[in-house]
Order: sequence, then structure tokens, then C-alpha cells
Amino acid sequence: MEIDPEQFAIAVVTSSDSQLSIEEKYRLYQEAYDYVQTQSYREDTAEEK
Repeated sequence: MEIDPEQFAIAVVTSSDSQLSIEEKYRLYQEAYDYVQTQSYREDTAEEK
């Protein structure tokens, strides 16, 4: 399944606790973005085998 990392990260931050600081939301965005990037890479690599 193809997931756009940017859109996913935005959705994660949007649905997060409104009490999070800007820094916490930024870290959450980065983690969500990186997670999708890593998972996509793993899926692509697994499909090539």
C-alpha cells in the first residue's frame, strides 16, 4: 500500500493532543514521516527479493 509520508505525518499531528507544544508536534511529525519512509523502503526491498 502506498502512503504519502507527508500527508500521513500531517494527519498524525492533526489528530494529536492539542496540549502538545510546537516542539512536541514537530517531533511527532518527523517521527511519523520517518516511519512511513522506513516502512515503504522495507516493503520495496522485500518485493525485490
